Amino acid sequence: MDGIRIEVASAKFETIKGKSNKTGKDYEINRQEAFLHKGGKYPDRFEITLPNDPLGVKPLSPGFYTLSSASIMVNPEYRQLEISRYDAEYVRLPEGEQGEYAVKPSKAA
Repeated sequence: MDGIRIEVASAKFETIKGKSNKTGKDYEINRQEAFLHKGGKYPDRFEITLPNDPLGVKPLSPGFYTLSSASIMVNPEYRQLEISRYDAEYVRLPEGEQGEYAVKPSKAA
């Protein structure tokens, strides 16, 4: 298997609201379930943090994605690779690699 393959099975997301103990300010975090496929029998479940948008939360649609190279950086303090936690960019794989998530042709009337 080449590259990073991430599966989003549902457009459903969860919103967590609270007040920061440190600053006392309100916060809101939107998370969406995803699965990292590494070639083993079962994928690893993880959560994507969705950006807060004044026009509303925009979850990823079901399908397979990979990470944009802009999402990977080197931590200047530790000189180690990191994935941007809040600014990660997920790129949808081509329809030919979507399997069950591929766009189905519409039936002619």
